Amino acid sequence: MALPPQADSVTIPVYQGSVQLRSDAANPVDYSAKPSQFSTSDAGSALTLTNPHDTEGDIFAVPPLVWQAERAPTVTLVWADAATPDTPLDPQPVSNISFCAQNLAGRHLAVWSQLDTSTAIPPLWLLTRTGVPYNTAVEVLDQKFAVDIAPAVGDPVTLAADHLDESLNAAKVKAGESIMLTVTTKDCGGEPEGNVDFVITRGEAQNRQGVVNNAAPVRVGNTELTTTATEYHGTTNAEGRGDRGRHPGERPGR
Repeated sequence: MALPPQADSVTIPVYQGSVQLRSDAANPVDYSAKPSQFSTSDAGSALTLTNPHDTEGDIFAVPPLVWQAERAPTVTLVWADAATPDTPLDPQPVSNISFCAQNLAGRHLAVWSQLDTSTAIPPLWLLTRTGVPYNTAVEVLDQKFAVDIAPAVGDPVTLAADHLDESLNAAKVKAGESIMLTVTTKDCGGEPEGNVDFVITRGEAQNRQGVVNNAAPVRVGNTELTTTATEYHGTTNAEGRGDRGRHPGERPGR
């Protein structure tokens, strides 16, 4: 009895520009790249077919893969951390903003093509143009591609404080006095970047024995950080600097 044509696997390729991503190694990507530079296609002619074979030696069609009634389903690119590839990033990266600007520089990611399952996915046929049977339905595998985003040059955000006590690795002043905090923002190339929003939160206030006591608030500018969940929102100046006074409460805290 004759057997239909077969293949080891069918996958949907992913491209950065005109370069197809490799599945057998991590693909290096510059931090200035944008997700919009990545694309995919699930057209039958674009799919990657591994080891197509036919026991009768029949000749495969060109292209050998065709969706039922040529109705290719909708496909989108999905991003995840490479360490947890089955859990998509939430939110997904914004398409027209660089990986650097989305704090994704230095991250190890995975990207893949996901078929829209909100409607029934039509059969995908592997075809030969000679012999009988000449077709068989094949399944598209979820092929994830590893992507290594290049790290930034230095830290994009740094925080410095005066009155630093090196023995404590903390700024130290008396209750009611001020500590000047300087926030510096840089682009991924290490150059100052101005007008960047930043957020400051407080940590747990601890004494030298490590006992937590958050009874006294900490004030940054005009914002009182009453808990570790309270946020101060600021913006650096045109030179990428933001100076803010920090006022500890009546108990020492860091």
